[in-house]
Amino acid sequence: MEKVAFVILHYNVPETTRQCVASVRALKCRVIKKIVIVDNGSPDGSGRILAADYAKDPDITVILTEKNLGFAKGNNVGYQYAREQLGADLIVVTNNDILFLQKDFISKLECLQAEVVGPDIVTRSDEHQNPFREAAYTLPDIRRVMRNKRVFLLYFYLKKYLHLEQRIYILENMFEKKSKRRRASIDWEKCQYDIVLQGACLVFMPGFVKNELCAFCPDTFMYGEEDILSFICQKKGYKMMYCPEIQVLHLEGKATKERFRKSVEKEIFIYKHTLMSLKILKRMLIDK
Repeated sequence: MEKVAFVILHYNVPETTRQCVASVRALKCRVIKKIVIVDNGSPDGSGRILAADYAKDPDITVILTEKNLGFAKGNNVGYQYAREQLGADLIVVTNNDILFLQKDFISKLECLQAEVVGPDIVTRSDEHQNPFREAAYTLPDIRRVMRNKRVFLLYFYLKKYLHLEQRIYILENMFEKKSKRRRASIDWEKCQYDIVLQGACLVFMPGFVKNELCAFCPDTFMYGEEDILSFICQKKGYKMMYCPEIQVLHLEGKATKERFRKSVEKEIFIYKHTLMSLKILKRMLIDK
Protein backbone atom coordinates (compact mmCIF):
# COMPACT_ATOMS: atom_id res chain seq x y z
CA MET A 1 0.00 0.00 0.00
CA GLU A 2 1.57 3.26 -1.18
CA LYS A 3 -1.23 5.82 -1.33
CA VAL A 4 -4.44 6.23 0.70
CA ALA A 5 -7.29 8.53 -0.31
CA PHE A 6 -10.26 9.67 1.77
CA VAL A 7 -13.37 10.53 -0.26
CA ILE A 8 -15.71 12.83 1.68
CA LEU A 9 -19.19 13.44 0.28
CA HIS A 10 -20.32 16.98 1.14
CA TYR A 11 -23.81 18.48 1.05
CA ASN A 12 -24.31 21.80 2.90
CA VAL A 13 -23.11 22.18 6.52
CA PRO A 14 -19.48 23.09 5.67
CA GLU A 15 -18.36 23.12 9.31
CA THR A 16 -19.17 19.41 9.58
CA THR A 17 -17.00 18.69 6.55
CA ARG A 18 -14.17 20.82 7.98
CA GLN A 19 -14.26 18.73 11.17
CA CYS A 20 -14.06 15.53 9.14
CA VAL A 21 -11.12 16.88 7.10
CA ALA A 22 -9.30 17.98 10.26
CA SER A 23 -9.68 14.51 11.77
CA VAL A 24 -8.27 12.89 8.60
CA ARG A 25 -5.36 15.33 8.51
CA ALA A 26 -4.46 14.41 12.10
CA LEU A 27 -4.09 10.70 11.30
CA LYS A 28 -0.60 9.23 11.50
CA CYS A 29 0.41 7.73 8.18
CA ARG A 30 3.55 6.14 6.70
CA VAL A 31 2.16 6.34 3.15
CA ILE A 32 0.89 9.21 0.98
CA LYS A 33 -2.46 10.49 2.21
CA LYS A 34 -4.88 12.45 0.02
CA ILE A 35 -8.35 13.90 0.60
CA VAL A 36 -11.05 14.28 -2.05
CA ILE A 37 -14.12 16.34 -1.15
CA VAL A 38 -17.08 15.91 -3.48
CA ASP A 39 -19.58 18.75 -3.18
CA ASN A 40 -22.87 17.15 -4.16
CA GLY A 41 -24.47 20.26 -5.65
CA SER A 42 -24.90 22.04 -2.30
CA PRO A 43 -27.53 24.77 -2.78
CA ASP A 44 -25.96 26.92 -0.06
CA GLY A 45 -22.80 27.41 -2.15
CA SER A 46 -20.62 25.79 0.53
CA GLY A 47 -18.79 23.69 -2.06
CA ARG A 48 -17.22 26.83 -3.53
CA ILE A 49 -16.35 28.02 -0.03
CA LEU A 50 -14.56 24.74 0.73
CA ALA A 51 -12.76 24.89 -2.63
CA ALA A 52 -11.43 28.33 -1.69
CA ASP A 53 -10.52 27.15 1.83
CA TYR A 54 -8.35 24.30 0.56
CA ALA A 55 -7.16 25.80 -2.74
CA LYS A 56 -3.53 26.01 -1.56
CA ASP A 57 -3.41 22.54 0.01
CA PRO A 58 -1.81 20.08 -2.44
CA ASP A 59 -3.23 17.10 -0.56
CA ILE A 60 -6.88 18.16 -0.79
CA THR A 61 -9.02 18.24 -3.94
CA VAL A 62 -12.52 19.71 -3.99
CA ILE A 63 -14.76 18.52 -6.83
CA LEU A 64 -17.92 20.54 -7.54
CA THR A 65 -20.88 18.76 -9.15
CA GLU A 66 -23.58 20.76 -10.93
CA LYS A 67 -26.41 19.00 -9.09
CA ASN A 68 -27.07 16.56 -6.29
CA LEU A 69 -26.07 13.21 -7.76
CA GLY A 70 -27.13 11.24 -4.70
CA PHE A 71 -25.06 8.98 -2.48
CA ALA A 72 -23.87 6.37 -4.98
CA LYS A 73 -23.00 8.60 -7.95
CA GLY A 74 -21.56 11.36 -5.75
CA ASN A 75 -19.23 8.94 -4.00
CA ASN A 76 -18.33 7.29 -7.31
CA VAL A 77 -17.10 10.68 -8.61
CA GLY A 78 -14.66 10.90 -5.70
CA TYR A 79 -13.71 7.22 -5.82
CA GLN A 80 -12.93 7.35 -9.54
CA TYR A 81 -10.85 10.53 -9.13
CA ALA A 82 -8.90 8.96 -6.25
CA ARG A 83 -8.36 5.74 -8.21
CA GLU A 84 -7.53 7.13 -11.64
CA GLN A 85 -6.11 10.62 -11.08
CA LEU A 86 -4.41 10.15 -7.71
CA GLY A 87 -3.45 6.49 -8.14
CA ALA A 88 -4.74 5.55 -4.69
CA ASP A 89 -4.65 1.84 -3.95
CA LEU A 90 -6.77 2.09 -0.78
CA ILE A 91 -9.82 4.37 -0.68
CA VAL A 92 -11.86 5.29 2.39
CA VAL A 93 -15.32 6.51 1.37
CA THR A 94 -16.95 8.42 4.19
CA ASN A 95 -19.86 10.68 5.05
CA ASN A 96 -18.83 14.20 6.01
CA ASP A 97 -20.25 13.68 9.51
CA ILE A 98 -17.68 10.99 10.38
CA LEU A 99 -14.72 11.79 12.64
CA PHE A 100 -11.54 9.69 12.59
CA LEU A 101 -10.28 9.84 16.17
CA GLN A 102 -7.92 6.83 16.14
CA LYS A 103 -4.55 8.26 15.16
CA ASP A 104 -3.37 4.84 13.91
CA PHE A 105 -6.55 4.22 11.87
CA ILE A 106 -4.61 3.77 8.61
CA SER A 107 -1.89 1.51 10.00
CA LYS A 108 -4.55 -0.78 11.50
CA LEU A 109 -5.88 -1.40 7.98
CA GLU A 110 -2.60 -2.64 6.57
CA CYS A 111 -2.83 -6.18 7.98
CA LEU A 112 -6.50 -6.83 7.20
CA GLN A 113 -7.35 -9.54 4.67
CA ALA A 114 -10.51 -8.42 2.88
CA GLU A 115 -11.67 -6.40 -0.13
CA VAL A 116 -14.15 -4.18 1.73
CA VAL A 117 -13.81 -3.29 5.42
CA GLY A 118 -16.23 -1.59 7.78
CA PRO A 119 -15.11 0.00 11.06
CA ASP A 120 -16.98 0.13 14.34
CA ILE A 121 -19.21 3.18 13.72
CA VAL A 122 -20.16 4.69 17.07
CA THR A 123 -22.67 7.50 17.55
CA ARG A 124 -22.52 10.22 20.17
CA SER A 125 -25.19 8.32 22.11
CA ASP A 126 -22.82 5.30 22.17
CA GLU A 127 -24.78 3.20 19.67
CA HIS A 128 -22.84 0.86 17.37
CA GLN A 129 -24.04 0.95 13.74
CA ASN A 130 -21.94 -1.87 12.31
CA PRO A 131 -22.57 -4.51 11.16
CA PHE A 132 -25.59 -3.03 9.42
CA ARG A 133 -27.11 -6.50 9.01
CA GLU A 134 -25.71 -9.96 9.76
CA ALA A 135 -27.00 -11.60 6.58
CA ALA A 136 -27.66 -10.39 3.05
CA TYR A 137 -31.21 -10.25 1.73
CA THR A 138 -32.62 -13.23 -0.13
CA LEU A 139 -35.31 -12.82 -2.81
CA PRO A 140 -38.14 -13.68 -0.34
CA ASP A 141 -36.63 -11.13 2.08
CA ILE A 142 -36.69 -8.46 -0.62
CA ARG A 143 -40.35 -9.10 -1.44
CA ARG A 144 -41.33 -8.96 2.23
CA VAL A 145 -39.31 -5.81 2.92
CA MET A 146 -40.70 -4.06 -0.16
CA ARG A 147 -44.28 -4.79 0.98
CA ASN A 148 -43.51 -3.32 4.39
CA LYS A 149 -41.80 -0.25 2.91
CA ARG A 150 -44.83 0.46 0.68
CA VAL A 151 -47.10 0.35 3.73
CA PHE A 152 -44.84 2.78 5.58
CA LEU A 153 -44.64 5.09 2.58
CA LEU A 154 -48.43 5.22 2.26
CA TYR A 155 -48.69 5.85 6.00
CA PHE A 156 -46.34 8.85 5.82
CA TYR A 157 -48.09 10.29 2.77
CA LEU A 158 -51.38 10.10 4.69
CA LYS A 159 -49.79 11.79 7.70
CA LYS A 160 -48.51 14.58 5.49
CA TYR A 161 -51.75 15.30 3.62
CA LEU A 162 -53.96 14.91 6.68
CA HIS A 163 -51.60 17.11 8.74
CA LEU A 164 -51.05 14.45 11.38
CA GLU A 165 -47.27 14.86 11.63
CA GLN A 166 -47.27 15.68 15.34
CA ARG A 167 -50.24 13.58 16.40
CA ILE A 168 -49.86 9.95 15.29
CA TYR A 169 -46.76 7.78 15.72
CA ILE A 170 -48.10 4.22 15.43
CA LEU A 171 -45.71 2.75 12.84
CA GLU A 172 -42.76 4.85 14.02
CA ASN A 173 -43.00 3.31 17.49
CA MET A 174 -43.37 -0.20 16.06
CA PHE A 175 -40.36 0.27 13.79
CA GLU A 176 -38.20 1.72 16.58
CA LYS A 177 -38.91 -1.21 18.90
CA LYS A 178 -38.23 -3.74 16.15
CA SER A 179 -35.02 -1.95 15.14
CA LYS A 180 -33.76 -1.91 18.73
CA ARG A 181 -34.40 -5.65 19.07
CA ARG A 182 -32.54 -6.34 15.83
CA ARG A 183 -29.60 -4.12 16.79
CA ALA A 184 -29.39 -5.72 20.25
CA SER A 185 -28.88 -9.16 18.67
CA ILE A 186 -25.84 -8.05 16.64
CA ASP A 187 -22.43 -8.64 18.21
CA TRP A 188 -20.44 -5.48 17.38
CA GLU A 189 -17.49 -6.58 19.53
CA LYS A 190 -16.62 -9.53 17.28
CA CYS A 191 -14.82 -9.45 13.94
CA GLN A 192 -17.24 -10.72 11.28
CA TYR A 193 -17.09 -11.61 7.59
CA ASP A 194 -19.56 -11.51 4.70
CA ILE A 195 -22.13 -9.38 6.49
CA VAL A 196 -23.81 -6.16 5.31
CA LEU A 197 -21.74 -3.11 6.25
CA GLN A 198 -23.07 0.34 7.14
CA GLY A 199 -22.44 2.81 4.32
CA ALA A 200 -21.45 5.86 6.38
CA CYS A 201 -17.81 4.76 6.29
CA LEU A 202 -16.38 2.03 4.07
CA VAL A 203 -12.79 1.09 3.32
CA PHE A 204 -12.17 -0.21 -0.19
CA MET A 205 -8.97 -2.25 0.04
CA PRO A 206 -6.41 -2.73 -2.78
CA GLY A 207 -8.02 -5.96 -4.03
CA PHE A 208 -11.27 -4.09 -4.70
CA VAL A 209 -9.76 -0.82 -5.98
CA LYS A 210 -7.54 -2.62 -8.48
CA ASN A 211 -10.51 -4.30 -10.17
CA GLU A 212 -13.52 -2.04 -9.68
CA LEU A 213 -14.16 1.23 -11.54
CA CYS A 214 -16.96 2.25 -9.14
CA ALA A 215 -17.47 1.92 -5.42
CA PHE A 216 -21.28 1.68 -5.65
CA CYS A 217 -23.92 0.66 -8.16
CA PRO A 218 -24.59 3.95 -10.02
CA ASP A 219 -28.28 3.23 -10.55
CA THR A 220 -29.40 4.24 -7.04
CA PHE A 221 -29.84 7.72 -5.61
CA MET A 222 -29.71 7.22 -1.86
CA TYR A 223 -30.35 4.42 0.68
CA GLY A 224 -30.03 0.69 0.09
CA GLU A 225 -26.50 0.93 -1.36
CA GLU A 226 -25.16 -1.30 1.43
CA ASP A 227 -27.31 -4.26 0.39
CA ILE A 228 -26.43 -3.89 -3.28
CA LEU A 229 -22.72 -3.66 -2.45
CA SER A 230 -23.03 -6.80 -0.33
CA PHE A 231 -24.66 -8.66 -3.24
CA ILE A 232 -21.97 -7.50 -5.69
CA CYS A 233 -19.17 -8.55 -3.34
CA GLN A 234 -20.78 -11.93 -2.78
CA LYS A 235 -21.25 -12.45 -6.53
CA LYS A 236 -17.63 -11.52 -7.33
CA GLY A 237 -16.08 -13.36 -4.41
CA TYR A 238 -14.94 -10.28 -2.54
CA LYS A 239 -14.64 -10.67 1.21
CA MET A 240 -16.47 -8.10 3.34
CA MET A 241 -15.15 -7.66 6.86
CA TYR A 242 -16.37 -5.85 9.94
CA CYS A 243 -13.41 -4.97 12.15
CA PRO A 244 -14.14 -3.62 15.67
CA GLU A 245 -10.46 -2.79 16.12
CA ILE A 246 -10.90 0.27 13.92
CA GLN A 247 -13.44 2.83 15.05
CA VAL A 248 -14.98 6.11 13.90
CA LEU A 249 -17.42 8.56 15.47
CA HIS A 250 -20.65 9.28 13.57
CA LEU A 251 -22.21 12.69 14.18
CA GLU A 252 -25.30 11.38 12.33
CA GLY A 253 -27.09 12.83 9.37
CA LYS A 254 -26.58 16.56 9.79
CA ALA A 255 -26.90 17.28 6.07
CA THR A 256 -30.14 15.30 5.75
CA LYS A 257 -31.60 16.93 8.87
CA GLU A 258 -30.72 20.33 7.48
CA ARG A 259 -32.59 19.55 4.27
CA PHE A 260 -35.77 18.17 5.83
CA ARG A 261 -37.38 20.29 8.52
CA LYS A 262 -40.38 18.02 9.11
CA SER A 263 -39.64 14.42 9.98
CA VAL A 264 -42.52 13.15 7.82
CA GLU A 265 -40.90 14.67 4.72
CA LYS A 266 -37.63 12.99 5.61
CA GLU A 267 -39.37 9.64 6.09
CA ILE A 268 -41.10 9.92 2.70
CA PHE A 269 -37.74 10.69 1.08
CA ILE A 270 -36.08 7.70 2.80
CA TYR A 271 -38.79 5.15 2.00
CA LYS A 272 -39.27 6.30 -1.60
CA HIS A 273 -35.59 6.01 -2.44
CA THR A 274 -35.11 2.83 -0.42
CA LEU A 275 -37.86 1.20 -2.49
CA MET A 276 -36.12 2.28 -5.70
CA SER A 277 -32.89 0.67 -4.51
CA LEU A 278 -34.66 -2.51 -3.45
CA LYS A 279 -36.19 -2.82 -6.92
CA ILE A 280 -32.68 -2.72 -8.39
CA LEU A 281 -31.45 -5.37 -5.94
CA LYS A 282 -34.50 -7.53 -6.69
CA ARG A 283 -33.65 -7.48 -10.41
CA MET A 284 -30.06 -8.42 -9.61
CA LEU A 285 -31.16 -11.38 -7.49
CA ILE A 286 -33.57 -12.59 -10.19
CA ASP A 287 -30.96 -12.27 -12.96
CA LYS A 288 -28.01 -13.84 -11.12
